Amino acid sequence: MLNSIKDYLRIKAVKVSLALDKTKVFTESDGKLVHKTKFPLIKICIGKGIDVGCGSDKICPEVIGIDIVGKGEIGKYGCEKNKISDADVKSSGDNLPMFEDCSLDYVVSRDNIEHYVDFLKALKEWNRVLKKRGKLGITTPDEDCINSLKLDPSHKHAFNLESLKTALNLTGFKVIESGETIRGWGFYVIAEKIK
Repeated sequence: MLNSIKDYLRIKAVKVSLALDKTKVFTESDGKLVHKTKFPLIKICIGKGIDVGCGSDKICPEVIGIDIVGKGEIGKYGCEKNKISDADVKSSGDNLPMFEDCSLDYVVSRDNIEHYVDFLKALKEWNRVLKKRGKLGITTPDEDCINSLKLDPSHKHAFNLESLKTALNLTGFKVIESGETIRGWGFYVIAEKIK
């Protein structure tokens, strides 16, 4: 709701800046900017969940942030370089003994799956901690659009939509939604634990 001309002008200014910055989405309902890798996954963040590889920007305040860079430490690589970590738990996302089997409603992994040497181990671990029918949301660079292995030396794997869907099916998930995050850059997948 617009309370003044100042609010109206602020919204217009943000919309103009968004036309220049294609990585953010403006939501008029709450007046906040949301990064496009977050936007399609926010809807699964209901109940108890984790944001694996959260870095300095957890998907929502209630989520438990997991990262190899602990809270308050400074990131060293990629888009997290020189940013302060907001992780609640310092751990690799493929080893989560602090969570019991079938204890979480959702797992979010934004631009993280490509960093694992054994990404199938990570998917199996996320499956283990999710409740049956729990949701998994993943964003990753799209190998069909960009050579992310060359772009970031910390990337160990590259995916396109079909290769990630295959990996999810092999590890007990059913893909229920997918789409583009940033044109020419990446995609998202939402999957449900089926076994």
